[in-house]
Amino acid sequence: MLGPPDSRGALAAARALGQSGHEVGFASVARGSLVAASRWVRRWHRVAWPQHPAFGRTLSCAVRDRDYELVFAAGDDWLTALSHHRRTIPARVPYSADEALAASMDKLTLARLTLQAGLRAPRTVPATAAAITSWEGPAVVKARRHWLASAGAVSLRLEAEVAHDREHAARRAEKIRASGSEPILQEVLDGQLVAITTLTGRHARPVARLQQRAERLWPVPAGVSTRATTVPVDERLADGLDRLLAGLDWFGLAQAQFIVSGHDAVLIDLNARFYGSMALAAAAGVNLPDLWVRLAAGDNDAVPQTPSIGTRYSWLEGDLRRASYVRQGGLVRDVGGSLAWAFGASHSILDPRDPVPAVRYSAHLARRAAAKWGRGTSR
Repeated sequence: MLGPPDSRGALAAARALGQSGHEVGFASVARGSLVAASRWVRRWHRVAWPQHPAFGRTLSCAVRDRDYELVFAAGDDWLTALSHHRRTIPARVPYSADEALAASMDKLTLARLTLQAGLRAPRTVPATAAAITSWEGPAVVKARRHWLASAGAVSLRLEAEVAHDREHAARRAEKIRASGSEPILQEVLDGQLVAITTLTGRHARPVARLQQRAERLWPVPAGVSTRATTVPVDERLADGLDRLLAGLDWFGLAQAQFIVSGHDAVLIDLNARFYGSMALAAAAGVNLPDLWVRLAAGDNDAVPQTPSIGTRYSWLEGDLRRASYVRQGGLVRDVGGSLAWAFGASHSILDPRDPVPAVRYSAHLARRAAAKWGRGTSR
């Protein structure tokens, strides 16, 4: 497995694979990472950043070191680089073809394919000067693709940002363009974030599926789940997602994110990588990484697993940050609500059976807070 050093999705996947009896190694750019601290990660390997010319060579060396059979990725740029180098890596890369992955990460292409599958997509256009001038109302400004082909020493993800006027949109678009990516505009949608996660076998046959509803987000309003709950699968949306994945001849994991308002649902994203709230699936009884390994090994008799409904998830750090900044019910009340929700929920980082990542991450947060306090008192 490879990805950003502190990927919550990679940590959840490592735990799920390790607990299923698989030997897990983790490849990244920094040893003192969240994922490498897990008891289930048997070996750590240093690799170059995905944008670096040495990425493929260093990853191949890591694979040969332990004769790994499969390589998974967390992070869009890590996945894209892995897919790009798959022919030179001495292990199986259990994902769809390059073209399908590229289509899923291209916001303009995904919007077109979504409409063809009978689902709703947000209005999406390139963020040209003319488009910004003619756009009415607020717009989400984001990168068309998160993967940047230019070499560099860091992994860069350009987050979506809501622009409330044309000047703001133009500044954000220029920043994205200056980084080497292509900016786009999308309509701002009101509603609740819902995700359907599907694991498919050959010929895009669904093997496992679960749906989760975000209860809180950070950053607000275009962030990720800090609280989520498993809910019954909306079969209408699931059928449309099946058509979309079949058109891509998909294999492996697909997490589709929708904004839902009443009976209206708009697909805004499709992820093939390990995602941040992946611990929720395992807590609900669906071991997606283990099923994925079995499918990649040719186990066509893998038994689908039915998720428990009402299972809760917490990304506590993100939820506390949201409570501190948003303060919908007052700081004390919001922080208390975050802590109450976290009790009994599945977590991205905290796991009593695997405590070292949480201890290490808590120490990191304490150092960061101390440094911030020191900068403030020195002024």
